[in-house]
Amino acid sequence: MITYSFKQEAKNSLEGLEKNIAEEIIKTLEELSKQGFEHEKVKLIQDRNGEWLYRLKVMTDESNHRVFLDYIENEIKVLDVMHRDQAYEGKYSS
Repeated sequence: MITYSFKQEAKNSLEGLEKNIAEEIIKTLEELSKQGFEHEKVKLIQDRNGEWLYRLKVMTDESNHRVFLDYIENEIKVLDVMHRDQAYEGKYSS
């Protein structure tokens, strides 16, 4: 099974969200850790610096967030959590 952990920036972002949105993100990360990277909501992308990372879409009726991930040796490292409107304006834009 794949484990996951959060960088401090991602942890701070998650803590700043409404509880139900944060819970949905955690639930989707749990699904990803069980299903692996064949999960329908995950995609390999390249950021503006040419670095490869994974993007996980988490959408509900109330939110539309992106979770940016790195994956090394059976561990998912959650790099950041952002609302879709902000996710592609900065460092994760291609």
